[in-house]
Amino acid sequence: MDNEKLIERLNRFKPICRLENEFKMFKNNLCNSDIIVAFPGSFFFIGEHSVMHGQPALNMSIPLYGYVGATESKREGISIEMWKRNLEIEEFEKFKWREREREYLEKELEDILRAKNIKPKYELFSLLEVPPGCGLNSSGALSAGISVCIGILNGMFSPYDVQRWQTIKRLEELKKDKEFKEAFEMAWQFDWAIQRGSSGIGPLVSLVGFVGEPIIYFLENDELGEQKWESQWHAYFLSEFCSRTDISRFKKWPFALIYSGSPSFTKEAFDEIKRESTNASIGIEKFVEQLKTREIPLEKITTPLQSVLKTEIMKELEEGLIGKEKLEGPNREFINKVKQSQEHRPKNISAYLLERIWGVLGGFSIIAIGNIVTQPERTVDMMNICQSVLSALGISTPKINDICKEFQSHAANSHSIIGAKLTGSGAGGDVIVLSPYEDKIDIIKKIIEEKGYTVHFKSWESKQVEKTILKEPKYFPRVMDIKEKEKENAYVGVISKKIPESPNYKKSGEFSKEALEQQRGVLSDVEKAIRIAKDKDIDLDMLVLPEYSLPPEADEQYFKKIREKLTEISKEKDIIIVGGSYLSKNLEDICLVFLPSGETRKIWRLNRCNDDPKEFKEGCGVGIFKNSRIGDFCVVVCFDYLSEKIPEVIQKAYRREHSFTLIIVSQCRDIERYKRRSDELANPKGKKSNQGLLAYVILADSYHGLAYYAAPVRRRGDAKKEDFCKPILEKDNYSIFRLPIKELKNARTPGIGSKVLYSINPK
Repeated sequence: MDNEKLIERLNRFKPICRLENEFKMFKNNLCNSDIIVAFPGSFFFIGEHSVMHGQPALNMSIPLYGYVGATESKREGISIEMWKRNLEIEEFEKFKWREREREYLEKELEDILRAKNIKPKYELFSLLEVPPGCGLNSSGALSAGISVCIGILNGMFSPYDVQRWQTIKRLEELKKDKEFKEAFEMAWQFDWAIQRGSSGIGPLVSLVGFVGEPIIYFLENDELGEQKWESQWHAYFLSEFCSRTDISRFKKWPFALIYSGSPSFTKEAFDEIKRESTNASIGIEKFVEQLKTREIPLEKITTPLQSVLKTEIMKELEEGLIGKEKLEGPNREFINKVKQSQEHRPKNISAYLLERIWGVLGGFSIIAIGNIVTQPERTVDMMNICQSVLSALGISTPKINDICKEFQSHAANSHSIIGAKLTGSGAGGDVIVLSPYEDKIDIIKKIIEEKGYTVHFKSWESKQVEKTILKEPKYFPRVMDIKEKEKENAYVGVISKKIPESPNYKKSGEFSKEALEQQRGVLSDVEKAIRIAKDKDIDLDMLVLPEYSLPPEADEQYFKKIREKLTEISKEKDIIIVGGSYLSKNLEDICLVFLPSGETRKIWRLNRCNDDPKEFKEGCGVGIFKNSRIGDFCVVVCFDYLSEKIPEVIQKAYRREHSFTLIIVSQCRDIERYKRRSDELANPKGKKSNQGLLAYVILADSYHGLAYYAAPVRRRGDAKKEDFCKPILEKDNYSIFRLPIKELKNARTPGIGSKVLYSINPK
């Protein structure tokens, strides 16, 4: 999406009076960001408090978005400018930070990024259509947006990865997705910093995008500890348990999110539970009696242990929904202990419930989730009871209670079924009002109109559903710090074997049997190359493979095994491996760079060549690695090598006092053209000097089975330039080149390297 269209899209958001000029400047900054994303907010049907303690929650995204733009800054540090929707009206205003809150948050984000070896040099611009402080997951949308922006800019994942997450049918599969785990972990950490506490449900629902159906979510453990994001989470779409007809019926439920008149913040609401819990006994006793008359087994709502709760969730789901196996067997011994504790519980019920309150609230969630399709009246009933319990605990407000009673009492008088409860942290914010019957929409509308409630979202009014990536940069430096020291001389090995053919795009990118055999044998090639170098007493610093050296991602068994093994070899042998490239399931051409730290970085081919089909996915970002043992280096995949924009991006990222190496992995028919290009980039002169890099250039090609090395040298006497670039070892489609790092570093020193080329002593 170009800037004009983006500005046109954002022009539907209007600022409050007297802030027009300031808002216009903000929108321009947002639209000029390197990357812009949009993630939805969401609301809780039930489980908003107990989810922090291992209990199940039911949450659904809404098409109200948090827009986030990120621009790499020239100076280190994070800065955030944020505008939000006014809570009472549709217009926007600048976010008013509480005392020292902005400073705290920026420092927290900086620390999180540094821990991930990402230099915190970003200006962040956020426009929150989903209003903060209303329990509508504005923090989850914001944290997901920041995570995805910074993750893409640093090559942790691509825009296509984000799209893939949002088309998945079973949420548990995301646990196997390495890229999603990186995004989710970072977003969860951001969300924790924003809210001073997070179960992870908000960022997860936002990252999954707008889907129009609820998500069931709970944690494995009820104690999050210091590494909260390492907790084992479970998430399911409601559609994983029921038919399309059931989901279609659910999507017709009318609901509205009504503002209570005052905002709320999660941390304060959690603290309120602790302060007010001792006053809860009278209210809770009433509802325990109500539950008894409804013949609901008490062990379901007083079990605080997660393993038992999972069993109970599955039990409820199996009774009313279709096709899900139990996660694990019941913990009978613990259930017996719970029953015994009920028989001898203390007379002061509030102390007893304080220890088990999360189990009580979790029990309501279990019943609500288990009946949402087969007995929706029971689900709504549990939501109403849950609201009464939350009110008894002191985390509702008189205004929220009044709104809920207005709908609940009207429903009782007219024999309608309408649920109303707070959503989110409580102590303010929004109320969710809903009915499982489409014909109750007129009653909900009438009450809203008569009372003049401010409504943040109405399910019966259409809203624009946004793409996740609104602005996708193509050419920008993705700088990754390896944190190594440059050597005086470095040794780079190149495996130059032939791959029989390119992928056959007419058959979904399939390779021939012969090509697959070569790709599946790449581990033996790597091990042989390292062994040959060792036999010659050469300590390799880097090993480069040509394009399509790795099996395609669709060849799952071999791809996974080879990727894991190359990660292990890189770490064990202390060598950087530029792993050629592979064809992803999304038809992307991706080069993997394996680092001795155990990290793996992706480098995408950015440009489609003439032979590529329209289905081929272009990537974004020029991958530049700094502070490595061979100096700074950049990896370019095949056809991108001919781009004139990529050298411009590299030049902007130059550190002229360092050595620089350009590595190309290719499968090219016109190899002479690539050789000429290598010489031009390595040794800039004449008309194309502005396109030169004054760098070492290493080319690994799988079409010709060729390794080529170019360096910025000139003749010395009768010696030929080619003599300086010959491999010091060449054997069995394998070459080793010496890179005199110190000499190139000296040549690149400001005031010297920019003017004078130098000669390399072949000895």
